Amino acid sequence: MNTKISSLYKIRLLNTYKRKCLPDSLCCVMGTKKTIENLDRKFVVNYKKIMVPLDGSGDSTRVLKWAGGLSRSLGCELALFVCVNPPRDNGQQNLINYKKEIVTNAHHFLTQETQSLNNQGINVSMHISEGDPVSEIIDFAKSSKCDLIAMATSGRSLLGRGLLGSVTFDVLNKTTLPVMTTTSYTNSEFTGFNGGPGTIIVPLDGSGNSEIAVPTALHIASKAKARLKFLKVIKIQTDFTENHWAPANGNYILDQELKHAEKYLSYFKEVARKKNIRNVTSTVAIGSPAIRIMDDWDAYGGELIVMGTNGKTGLTRLILGSVTDSVMRASDKPV
Repeated sequence: MNTKISSLYKIRLLNTYKRKCLPDSLCCVMGTKKTIENLDRKFVVNYKKIMVPLDGSGDSTRVLKWAGGLSRSLGCELALFVCVNPPRDNGQQNLINYKKEIVTNAHHFLTQETQSLNNQGINVSMHISEGDPVSEIIDFAKSSKCDLIAMATSGRSLLGRGLLGSVTFDVLNKTTLPVMTTTSYTNSEFTGFNGGPGTIIVPLDGSGNSEIAVPTALHIASKAKARLKFLKVIKIQTDFTENHWAPANGNYILDQELKHAEKYLSYFKEVARKKNIRNVTSTVAIGSPAIRIMDDWDAYGGELIVMGTNGKTGLTRLILGSVTDSVMRASDKPV
């Protein structure tokens, strides 16, 4: 296979890699003690309240198993939230009767779930609101000082028009808070300390958008005594030659990328160890990011993936756009 590339292309690719795949802080002080100190100060969070929007469907209530376990391991409150969104075309009296019925059903539903969670030793509050689900969820999370939102990504509502599916992804795009999502086939629960996750995987791509997930991962791993793994995937691009496909970056450039990636991940491992997370590892993989993340997830026995994405507003939260979306939809564990 012909992998020869020009010296000019090598220099351009290396400069592009350093510019795009290493955060500014690491580029400026790579290899210094100051880097670790800066990262250590940056990665500090303390979760006290998890919000769980529900709509009465099986998919929405399934997230309670994961959120409840996470709440116990973090020692924080669980805020159950239902937003009723009745149709506006049933006539005034019909609308009043419908709203009264649906609010009654929502209260009964939340009371049952609250009692069940209280029996597990979880501190729970319940809340009912009316209006546009996305706006109500975001407004409540902000006003109530929630630290994380846990939502399902599919399902049919039993309490009026639903909160799931597109609403979850709208919340993901508009909130600045971390969001934990579960799918309709996320059926088991965390197996770690005090109901929390036993293993956490953190995919990083060198950007600040991906690194914003690190504080959440460190906090959960520390409180839940979980195994923590940092993962970086190098995506191989190909050039079409006359007779075959050949790696565009060649063996030399690939070796350089691997070395940079391993050094990059080593900083996050050191920060994790400074936070008394003893079981922390890292892997550099090659291939399609979404596929390699899921492969590593299966091989490592991951129970929670913590990763970043871009919001429409430009605000960043928890690798990026389509990769995160693919992983969320394919995963049978929370993301």
